[in-house]
Amino acid sequence: MSALHTRSFAPPSAAAEASRVRIGGLGFDWLMVLLSAVFVGGVYLDGWAHNHDKVDQSFFTPWHAFFYGSFVVTALVLAGAVLLNRSRGYTLADAIPSGYRTSLAGLFVFAAGGVGDLAWHTAFGIEEDIEALFSPTHLLLGLGLALIVTGPLRAGWNAKNQTVSWYTLAPALLSFSLFLSVLTFFLLFCHPVTQMVAGRFHRHYNNDIGIVAGMLGLVVIAGLLTGAALFLLRRWRLPFGTLTLVWGLNTLGMTIIDYEQPNQLWLGGALLGAAILCDLLLVWLRPSADRPDRLRLFAFLAPVLFTGSYFAALMATEGTSWSIHLWSGAVVLTGIVGLLLSYLIASPGIPIDDGMMHHPIIPSSAIDPLLSEEYQIDLLQTMENAGHNLALLAKRMLDGDVADRPVVVLAGRGNNGGGGLVAARYLLNWGAWVQLLLTHRPEEYAGVAAHQLSILQAMDAPLAWAEEGWELPPADLIIDALIGCGLQGNPTGAAANLIALANSSVAPILSLDAPSGLDTTTGQLYNPHIVAAATMTLALPKAGLLTREAQAAVGQLYIGNHQDTKTRRRI
Repeated sequence: MSALHTRSFAPPSAAAEASRVRIGGLGFDWLMVLLSAVFVGGVYLDGWAHNHDKVDQSFFTPWHAFFYGSFVVTALVLAGAVLLNRSRGYTLADAIPSGYRTSLAGLFVFAAGGVGDLAWHTAFGIEEDIEALFSPTHLLLGLGLALIVTGPLRAGWNAKNQTVSWYTLAPALLSFSLFLSVLTFFLLFCHPVTQMVAGRFHRHYNNDIGIVAGMLGLVVIAGLLTGAALFLLRRWRLPFGTLTLVWGLNTLGMTIIDYEQPNQLWLGGALLGAAILCDLLLVWLRPSADRPDRLRLFAFLAPVLFTGSYFAALMATEGTSWSIHLWSGAVVLTGIVGLLLSYLIASPGIPIDDGMMHHPIIPSSAIDPLLSEEYQIDLLQTMENAGHNLALLAKRMLDGDVADRPVVVLAGRGNNGGGGLVAARYLLNWGAWVQLLLTHRPEEYAGVAAHQLSILQAMDAPLAWAEEGWELPPADLIIDALIGCGLQGNPTGAAANLIALANSSVAPILSLDAPSGLDTTTGQLYNPHIVAAATMTLALPKAGLLTREAQAAVGQLYIGNHQDTKTRRRI
């Protein structure tokens, strides 16, 4: 089924040529994330000095000099880039590198915090111990720092049509790890590495208040790290090692800043091991917002691994003063918190208004004539709109980046198949590796579906028609455009074979209009039928898609922008 995949490239536009002399892009992200690492390192160096009695009652210390000096260098680079772009004729808005507008604001917030910190120390003296984490000027400095170091993260988040690789993604991931480290710096008072409340040698915490404090610390930190992973999963399909990098750098910083005994190294190593296990979990489950069940399983297991590894290391070193009821409860409790966090990333679908259920139902076979005869929307335009919306949803399910992502499109020879072929064309043009599997030979296609197929053949798109015994090629997404509406009775022939193959794949399935094998009027599920992760329907949701029986096959239900609002209401 393999075939040569070809792509065409348009000549660079004038804007693209101009962007070559504009400071910004991936190279600038790398520079900024390295400067940000030094900047955050300065914060941790100053924190280490405070924790190990290396400071006096003066604002002007070597640690402050390094910290504020790294800020000055970072500020000069970012401001210099803006000024240089302005000198090359860009407007102020365009002169700021993509993703760094908030970082530029962070420079002013941090500067205000620095001036305020000097005044605060002069007026009230140097903070001691935990006071330093709650000082208003220090919190203002932390806010400014967080805004500055997340520039590469925002740039990577907003990047379009960028191939996901370690080189392109690392600045955003490092930036996020630095942001996470800013947050945990201000949570030193409850981090389980710096505050080993459950340790056997820390029995002064062994009372109700101490146990509650330790339990809350585990919940906050495990929840924060799990939330960080879920946040990244909302945007990218993460390469192996992402959590080892993001969690690992953060754990290293937390281990060093308050290092007092070797046990902390073992705890840090155990948490690093938990991050590696969570990376393996990502490979196994491949969770995403469009695969909510797997996302929720990951969100539960990740903090369980984190907390479980922590207690395993603690017991192997100094032991724990907590009973089995407490430490095992902490493991389960952090898992529950992670599970609840997953609902923020992949919330349950919003119920359809009951009023829609009472809307007169038009048979599926009558929709296309209605569009063409009453609203003068021809079938080719309808198919183009459907396929374009389907491709956009497919792109969303692939984390917004389809470049070099393998996608299998299953296309019948009816109008539903034609919509799938349009989606295939868009995905090919966006750089995806698309494999078409047809239910019939190309010469057996007719009408607008044949027209769409001929375009793909002219593009040398890889295609094959299904035969018994074939296996689906590896894919990150399968698009089901086999049957759609109008089915009565069990699917047969090539369509039935392809439905079975699709369901046996680990890749999520996106159905057009309705999962193949579902009666869109009654909601009856025939045998076999597609079990989709998501379904994009057109006009209004068909009655059959809203039945309780159909929900498991439909997955997340989306309504495509098939017609203008007035037409959609009248239908």
